[in-house]
Amino acid sequence: MADYLIGDVQGCFASLQALLKNMAFKPIQDTIIFLGDAINRGPQSLETLRFIKANSSCMELLLGNHEIFALAIALGAIKNPRPHTLEALLN
Repeated sequence: MADYLIGDVQGCFASLQALLKNMAFKPIQDTIIFLGDAINRGPQSLETLRFIKANSSCMELLLGNHEIFALAIALGAIKNPRPHTLEALLN
């Protein structure tokens, strides 16, 4: 049984999958806490969040500034956001 802390995935889902394979992550016995910034910048923010949610029995996500930024856009607190890669997630 192992506990892992992973930060700044940045929507790079393919890289996350490669990392999990390299570390021989076992969802039945291991846990991961994502230390924020799981989304934005990379091309697959939506896939990254869906993966973490689908594995919520062994994965947790702490909010980072990119998650807070996405929530602020979604809630209308930011009207004209700076460039981002969150279109698929926000749609």
